[in-house]
Amino acid sequence: MKVISTCWPWDHSYFDPCDVADILVDLGADEVCIRTPAYTQLYNPEWHDRLAKRARLRGVEVSIWPVISLYHPDKQAQAIKDAYARYQPKRIVLDAERAWVLNYIANLPKFLTSLGRMPVPVGLGSYRRASLHQDMHWQTWLKHTVNGEYVIDFQAAQLYPIGWRKPKSWEFQFKTDIDSHEAEHIKAHRPDIPWLPFMPAFSEGKFLDTGEMWYPVVDGVAAAVDYMRGRLGSRLLGLNWWSLDQDLLRDKRLKPLQDYIRTSG
Repeated sequence: MKVISTCWPWDHSYFDPCDVADILVDLGADEVCIRTPAYTQLYNPEWHDRLAKRARLRGVEVSIWPVISLYHPDKQAQAIKDAYARYQPKRIVLDAERAWVLNYIANLPKFLTSLGRMPVPVGLGSYRRASLHQDMHWQTWLKHTVNGEYVIDFQAAQLYPIGWRKPKSWEFQFKTDIDSHEAEHIKAHRPDIPWLPFMPAFSEGKFLDTGEMWYPVVDGVAAAVDYMRGRLGSRLLGLNWWSLDQDLLRDKRLKPLQDYIRTSG
């Protein structure tokens, strides 16, 4: 499965809904993952209404990508339920990281209980290396149940090895990051949890060897994808490429990555 994420038009407004839908079809996307903000932020959902309608008319499924804050866990859970009711997505990916999660991590059990068992699969999208962020309370995310069913259904770690260039470096980073999360899965007695990771389609930071602006080099990406396919097998549901509108369609250095995504399965 090929998922393409978009912040449009929340962070960026470079394209209109027709443009985005056409790009999704051109890239061969099975699904578009639309970023919906936390309940605290001003947001006009009509933006994404048009995008979701247009994508579905072009045969592209829709998922949602709520940005999580645990400040008011009940309100956050309700905001996700409201977004589900509005968009009827195929799945939900929780964007859970940074201060608005960590500062209120004590509210995590209440949030998960309030969210409960959603009608579609829910994934945890967060830091790429679990061992470096133990304050995320990974075991609570993975083990929390409501009426005997897990709230989190799949792993959606943000596998962004910013700074690396060579294929061997990419493969090593992905191995280390996946090992780190798999250790948490085993600890939670969930060794078979599926993966639908976020993959980098943006330029940010610097190459570690040259100090120049970093961007995902295709042979590195391909090495990482080959490693994941061999490592995870059928547990790898697909790849979620972020972000269509931030850089993928605007940074000329990412044209080879566009072609790779377009032709990959």
